[in-house]
Amino acid sequence: MTTLRLRYLTLFTALALALVLTSCSNISSSTAAAIDLQGLWTVTPSSGSSYGAGGTTTVEFGADSSGLATFLSQSTANGITTCAKQVYAALSDKVVLLDGTYYQASSPSANQIVLDDGTATVTLDRVTGAPPVAPCSQGTAAVAAMLPDPVNSRGALNAVGNKLYYNVDDSVGTIIAYDTATSTFGTGRAYSTSVSGGTHRYVVAARSDDLFYGQCYCGGSTSLDYFNLATNSSNANVDSNADLGVGISIRYGYYTGSSVIVGGGLRSDYTKNQLLTLDQNTLTLTSQRQILPEASVRDITMRGSDLLALVDDSIVVVGSSGNATATYTLTGATPYLLGIAAVGTTVYAIGNTASGDGALYRLTLP
Repeated sequence: MTTLRLRYLTLFTALALALVLTSCSNISSSTAAAIDLQGLWTVTPSSGSSYGAGGTTTVEFGADSSGLATFLSQSTANGITTCAKQVYAALSDKVVLLDGTYYQASSPSANQIVLDDGTATVTLDRVTGAPPVAPCSQGTAAVAAMLPDPVNSRGALNAVGNKLYYNVDDSVGTIIAYDTATSTFGTGRAYSTSVSGGTHRYVVAARSDDLFYGQCYCGGSTSLDYFNLATNSSNANVDSNADLGVGISIRYGYYTGSSVIVGGGLRSDYTKNQLLTLDQNTLTLTSQRQILPEASVRDITMRGSDLLALVDDSIVVVGSSGNATATYTLTGATPYLLGIAAVGTTVYAIGNTASGDGALYRLTLP
């Protein structure tokens, strides 16, 4: 999953193989028609199968005996929808290749197919009414700027006015700004003051061009430092576990204008993503909430009144319940994304390309 280029190369290589296997199957068993997969099906995995598990899942096959199936799965835990294309091939009336796994296929009725891989089963039931899972909304990503250095995966992306701040992938985590209004880069600066057992140079929230909130990427990263980059000094620091009683591995956040919100997995249960709202000066805890349980959240930002989360290579809108209300998949040249931030209503993402170059992307979301 490091790059979409590798993902699509693998996908189309597998598709080509499926087409070859289908052709060979037709030659060797011309008397046995391939099982008819065409249509939209709900997916019910048995115990021991991970295919479509953990939510409401559908898979849709085209009219051809091989090709790309549309896989949609909405998580019960957090409401995030996974939308993917999967290689399939009906190799005979009893054998199906689906997403890299070979199954023995049987059809108890015209509207049901059971796929068995020898250890577990996947039951497909034909959908005759409205589709139970809505597809992901489509967003686009366009290169806004190529960065002079690779992006440090330990940091995030943060906005102050028209500027976007991020950490460079070097030995001191240099902090640099990109001005979206002038398309220019600022001079890199490094923070080197150590507090709470480490140097909290990796920015999770930006308050001004000099004031930042950072984590150290050390010892579980349970502590936060509010620091002045211009004077290379700490203003306040806090440990989420010892001082606030809510131990989290701090990884992302944003500044609201009057408080700072930081988030990460609970140290007691990493499947729970906890957001802490802290006083902007003293870092005392004022409120907390959980979002997107069981999801791998990389960064968050506010676009207007919407809380957006970067989860894998999708953008998720987080509702008041903490679950997803919409999932956007991105088309365009998106690498492994590391952070998101909004300048006004425009959302930007940052990451490294397949060749290791840093890149900033401008996202268009419905």
